[in-house]
Amino acid sequence: MHPAMQVRDAEGAKLIEQARVKVIPFLDSGETAPLESAVSKVETASTDSELTAAKAELKRLLAPYSYLIRGVGPQDVLREAVP
Repeated sequence: MHPAMQVRDAEGAKLIEQARVKVIPFLDSGETAPLESAVSKVETASTDSELTAAKAELKRLLAPYSYLIRGVGPQDVLREAVP
């Protein structure tokens, strides 16, 4: 079973999937460590407060990569550039 499926929180599982599928594969290896650590914290949180804090950290780390999560493509960039 994929670790994200073991997270007891739907939001946490979604954040893990976003990190692992939509962001981490596109980063240089040096940039992935903080995200991997945050994913691990969400997966291993044993209390609600730990889970809440871990999700907040992962959201914060994913924020700069929202364009990857939203799936912005070249057509979207062109639409924004052309009045």
